[in-house]
Amino acid sequence: MENGKSNLRKMLQNLFSVPDIRNLSEDLLRDVQADLERERPPKLLFVGKTGVGKSSLINAVFGQEVAKVDILPCTVGTQEQILDVETADKQRKIIIYDTQGLDDVTKDNPEMIRLINRRIQECDLTIYVFDGSSRAWESDREILRNLHIDKKAILVLVNRLDMLEPTRAWNPPYALAPNTQDQKERNIREKMLWADQQIRAALPGHEDVQIIPIAVPSDQHWNVDLLVQRIETFLPDHLKLPFIRNLPHSLVKTRVCERIARQWIPKYAAASATVAAVPIPIADMIPLATLQGAMWSHIAYIYGQGNIVQSVTALAGSGGFGFAFRFMAQELTKLLPGGSVVNAAIAAAATQGYGEVAIEYHNRNGNVSSKELQQLVEKFVGNFVRDVLGKTVLPSSKRDL
Repeated sequence: MENGKSNLRKMLQNLFSVPDIRNLSEDLLRDVQADLERERPPKLLFVGKTGVGKSSLINAVFGQEVAKVDILPCTVGTQEQILDVETADKQRKIIIYDTQGLDDVTKDNPEMIRLINRRIQECDLTIYVFDGSSRAWESDREILRNLHIDKKAILVLVNRLDMLEPTRAWNPPYALAPNTQDQKERNIREKMLWADQQIRAALPGHEDVQIIPIAVPSDQHWNVDLLVQRIETFLPDHLKLPFIRNLPHSLVKTRVCERIARQWIPKYAAASATVAAVPIPIADMIPLATLQGAMWSHIAYIYGQGNIVQSVTALAGSGGFGFAFRFMAQELTKLLPGGSVVNAAIAAAATQGYGEVAIEYHNRNGNVSSKELQQLVEKFVGNFVRDVLGKTVLPSSKRDL
């Protein structure tokens, strides 16, 4: 099955093959294609002793049991596993190195340290995992002291904090307030204060290292969303989307995808304004509809929709596109002076509104009925156009869904 990037690239090429679009939107198409070319699977390195919960953390982040796709034997008798994140389009989008067997690493056995340092230079982010339920951290500190972090990004996790006393008490989230009366929270706070001293002492020159308390028991995870936020923050811009779009639906994913989508909507709106620089009859809105279809496809890709063609087809089949374009034509006919032509400002506003419809649709994970889709178009497209015209916005009964 072809991957989402190939789907998007082919769809955009087809959409932009319309002469009026191709001639006036070359810069937009070039920007989209360049952005796709820069994307690659991010490489994450997880380091930590056996039993610290690396596998559980990885599964919690990606919302699935991550499969082992390769095992690389090392000369010290340990193993390095390459893990595969199964995505909606069945393509490997994230590469995870999980270095096993660190329990016996010492100064007299430097091969594993050399392996880890080599991987640190190859990977985009290193995530070191400590066992928060233990105080036997000497070998971990020894490893940290010998890592060649330099300017490479590193996160440190203190995991398994749910195992601190009282072990049966677990009611996150915990603010770790100094005056808390909760015994579990007090113990976690004391552990993190001690851990902070130990870790920073082992990483001189890295005072800005971020240390995250975390736990992923089967019944209730804590701070997984914070970990996802930190990973996304540390990754370079061209790797943020390949990481975030393959995560399960969550508030964190929604916020990041919204932010990225809203960086592109003004570009499609500007292209629409260019198409309508010479006012065009409403009856000839095919170029604008084409641009808006391209924008919808692009936003579907941002949100990690595996089969973009299927998504767009399903939406069109529900009356989405057809209704949207008919509604815009009807509304523009009513709103425009003379009711016959679309100028640049109106075209840009309509496209901006339709971009917001696409964001809301994907924020709801596609769970939008035909009626709700019509309401979204009325709300966003109608309001954007009326705002440009200086008209009164839609009544609150239609504006609030």
